[in-house]
Amino acid sequence: MLHLRTIWAVTAAVVYAVSNQPSELVKVIVLTRHGSRTPNPEMFKYCPNVNATMYQFGEPVKVGHSADLAQLGYAEMWELGQFLRHEYGGTDVLKHGGYEDDGSTYFYAQRANRNILSLTAVAMGLYPDGTGQKGLWAHRPNLIPILTTQPFHDNVMEAARDGLCKEHFHESKVAFRKKYQQWLETNWAGLLADLSDYCGTTVAINSMKDLGDFFELAHAYGLNVDAWNDLNHTTIAEVVGLAHALVKKEYVGDRQKVTYFVGDFFRLLESLLKPPETEDTKCFAFEVLGIDQRPGLTAAQSIDRAKLVMFGSHRELLMAIMVMLGMSFVQNGYEKARWVPAGLGNDFLEKVPDIPIGATLIWEQHRDVKTHTQTFFYQLETCKFEITKK
Repeated sequence: MLHLRTIWAVTAAVVYAVSNQPSELVKVIVLTRHGSRTPNPEMFKYCPNVNATMYQFGEPVKVGHSADLAQLGYAEMWELGQFLRHEYGGTDVLKHGGYEDDGSTYFYAQRANRNILSLTAVAMGLYPDGTGQKGLWAHRPNLIPILTTQPFHDNVMEAARDGLCKEHFHESKVAFRKKYQQWLETNWAGLLADLSDYCGTTVAINSMKDLGDFFELAHAYGLNVDAWNDLNHTTIAEVVGLAHALVKKEYVGDRQKVTYFVGDFFRLLESLLKPPETEDTKCFAFEVLGIDQRPGLTAAQSIDRAKLVMFGSHRELLMAIMVMLGMSFVQNGYEKARWVPAGLGNDFLEKVPDIPIGATLIWEQHRDVKTHTQTFFYQLETCKFEITKK
């Protein structure tokens, strides 16, 4: 029997949920949120008083730029690669030594540069300098291909913005912001006034996500974002919590919205874990990842030799998947608390986890050493919340 072991990995915190049956590890699939990034350049418009701080994240941040992976983010993702090498190196999933183009390892990133660079940093930690090809550079790096999604045509990693669900998602965002701008003004008038004074311009619901991210990223870098003593630490923490709650409500706040972000990811996951129906069947993973059926290999053997597959994306995909699977974020034996402001929440929203920078989901596939039989699990119809267990 093939069964799954799901691991939550957030920096050094890892929690295992494991079957007690004797088994052998046959495949590992990893989904990670990108590492720490620079603030969104929209902050120059949304909060001009912090312009000087925008240049202290180790990467240029200018009007017209995209939010880039920052120095701390490179380090975080490199450490994830080191963790994976320590955890799986020397197993059937990951050989010792450097990268080989043998069909065993794949990296697939959502098209945003910070996701691509995050997987690049993971690969550097997974295959460190000194293990690459000899005879070219003295430090022997591994040059590893990173596959990416196609802009504006992606139903796997970003169906909400680039795929079949983008019209549904856009309509839901417009309705959300119209409704909850009034809610924000009614319930948080004092906080909005404080933030507007702090920023030097009127703060509205459109800027709350960028402000929350800015404060969180600045804290990770140890930057003093209250040099003018306009806000205290409690107020800043309140802004971050409120911004997180609004993001979850806007993006994955009900069952329908969850499917906008899950898209065809579970279809891809299934095709990686479940052998093709016949020797000639080309499953979804062949189409998305370009898994190559080499001469002398059946389709099933080609899928079987894909041992380590890594995906990099945004927080919304991880949130949506954890909600679908009924997963909670447990750290040090306790479920991570989630604050839902009065008037915003419902029973569904309280199930949506916060996804820290660099948070990582790891699925292990094991084969029962006694039976060697195979079973499988989930199916989803895109943009609708219809799940069946097999």
